[in-house]
Amino acid sequence: MGKAIILNEDIIREVLRLNDDNNDLNFTCQELHNTLTQMGYPVEGHEKAITKSGFIKPWQFLVTQLGIRFSKKKIVNFNEISYKLMEPVNAVVQEVPYNLSHYLMSDFVSNLWSNGSFLFYPCFLMRVITHQLDF
Repeated sequence: MGKAIILNEDIIREVLRLNDDNNDLNFTCQELHNTLTQMGYPVEGHEKAITKSGFIKPWQFLVTQLGIRFSKKKIVNFNEISYKLMEPVNAVVQEVPYNLSHYLMSDFVSNLWSNGSFLFYPCFLMRVITHQLDF
């Protein structure tokens, strides 16, 4: 019989070598809007969706890369960024710790119960499997 593979926040933290064992940090919409304004993004008129084109070039690169890595969509619309995805961006801009392990684990769990589930982060999952099989 095969070995069971366990995935939890501690495993994510260990495999990715994250130092984020703080409590989950959630930002209010006002805090996110303040950060967007600080990044030069025109918040007024963009309440429903944050678009990459509203950022200056260095910020466009950051939000695009995060969107590619952490999008829940099968086909990523590279021009739109969700408010949930802005939380780690906000943490980077404000230089505050962010529990990325919790963010990733909540993505895995929410995907399990969705109708159109698909494999999240396949390269990362292979690292988890390889890591656990080595022990």
